[in-house]
Amino acid sequence: MTATVGVPVHSNALGHADAAALASALRRLPHLALHASTATRSVTALAGRTGEDFALLTPRRGRPSLLTRGPGDQLGRELTRVVPAMQELVGAVEMRAPTASADVSLGPGDALALAELARRGDQSRLDVALAEVGVPGLPWWISDFAWGARAQLSIALVVDGEWRASTSMQLLERGWGCLHADESGDIGFAPLTAERVQARVGTFSRLLMGAGDD
Repeated sequence: MTATVGVPVHSNALGHADAAALASALRRLPHLALHASTATRSVTALAGRTGEDFALLTPRRGRPSLLTRGPGDQLGRELTRVVPAMQELVGAVEMRAPTASADVSLGPGDALALAELARRGDQSRLDVALAEVGVPGLPWWISDFAWGARAQLSIALVVDGEWRASTSMQLLERGWGCLHADESGDIGFAPLTAERVQARVGTFSRLLMGAGDD
């Protein structure tokens, strides 16, 4: 894809019928589905590739949907704006937790049990549970998850009706990260800076604009 210089990105409002028709058309093209949510708000967006350009449809509650069009190399910039917007909305701070604590992986049942004990404030039972699973202290991400993620961001690439790639990232009290499972099914958490979250979104934008290219 050739980079464009000075080509503007345009936005305009669409009525319900036009937005529904466009959403249906975009889903038949290679497209990205993005969903961002906090405790009080959620945003969905559908981005389709139209030749060398993109069309980005964002429904808005109580208002007409917003259609944004522009050259494909500008899609990443449009989508990554959601990351700082989410941080500002929930007042999250940048990741400051020791990375060593994020290296701890736990079975799903153990992780849920520890989170429940942390939420209840039952320190004596928590200490026993930590000893049983062989963890010297409560991982900070379990403590944060005990009270729920402050925000979540997911994005998926769909080509020919099939999901080709997807990712989901969580914004906790101490910053962004991504839950992951290893080959044995144990769950861990990989911290991410806001810049890396934006980079992931940008990667999906480039994958979309390259979808179907030889």
